Amino acid sequence: MILTPEDTLTEQVVYIDGKQIGISILICTYNPEDQIFRRTLKSVESLKIPTGVPVECIIIDNNSPTPVEQLDYVREFLDRCPWARVIQETQQGLTFARIAGFRAAENSIIVFIDDDNEVSPPYLEVVVDLFIKYPSVATWGPGNVNVDFMENVPDWFSKKFKIYFQERHTKHNEYGCIPETWAYFYPFGTGLAVKRNVLEQYCNGVENGNLCSTDRKGKSLSSGGDNQIVWEGIKMGYAAGVAAGLVVNHLIPANRSNLNYLRRLRFGTADSYIPCMVASFPELKPSIIADLPSSLEIVIKVIGKTIKYLATFKFRELSINLANYLGSISGQYRVIEKNSPALNFIIQQFKLR
Repeated sequence: MILTPEDTLTEQVVYIDGKQIGISILICTYNPEDQIFRRTLKSVESLKIPTGVPVECIIIDNNSPTPVEQLDYVREFLDRCPWARVIQETQQGLTFARIAGFRAAENSIIVFIDDDNEVSPPYLEVVVDLFIKYPSVATWGPGNVNVDFMENVPDWFSKKFKIYFQERHTKHNEYGCIPETWAYFYPFGTGLAVKRNVLEQYCNGVENGNLCSTDRKGKSLSSGGDNQIVWEGIKMGYAAGVAAGLVVNHLIPANRSNLNYLRRLRFGTADSYIPCMVASFPELKPSIIADLPSSLEIVIKVIGKTIKYLATFKFRELSINLANYLGSISGQYRVIEKNSPALNFIIQQFKLR
């Protein structure tokens, strides 16, 4: 069931690109944290429905040990929101869950809400306004992301590392169209709103084997699907951006608010970035091969970074920076399907995989 204009007591219909605007909210989840997922669903339930815009919500259960639909608070949410439903995707991986949700969705605008996101009540209203006012922009993300640690963390951790959990505060709408790179104003997957034709091209690219990312899968912290969705829009001639009026609270549980997790996160993100970029822009592969460092150069770089950070007493930043560097080099080697014994040894010592 879709929440229709009749449910919002209006007969006004909103159009974009000659078609009626409708919004499909997709929430992909695997074994969600109950405390956090309750807040996610409550925020969805509290969303203001834009006048004249049909809305549906699809929860994609990506093979959770306890089926999401069996959770009491999820059943209660579904009872209160008959425009929401749960579907199953047994093939593990965020990418497969996203594709399953998209194939089940009926509307022209897709909004991804992660199972650790809390969106502001006017979120959908802002999304509709953005797509009407900026028809050249196909992907929008939140310009304001507030990181909310569920348990107390040291001040130094909060001040230095919130940015790695996508904290950002943008005062104005920022957007553009720059291929073969990742611009600072491009949106991440958190709260991502996408035109249907862009997501159709992305899903087709994954299904025909041209796009390689499966995003997070099990304990893996790889990513890249978010980037590729944005890049597909860029390749189609659209812009991408972030909007100040889109606000999300990113809820971080205790098991993710520590240096060990952050090291693995930075490694996984960096490790997947270059392979995903080359899959989206194959013409970049020769330059990646040309810039590939040797094992000796990798060791020298690691030693140099270690000396630099230790000399300035930035002990905590050292491990994060090294994880990011090692991930980026690992991604380069994966593009050409080769191994570096020295690189693999260092990665194993840091326990990044």
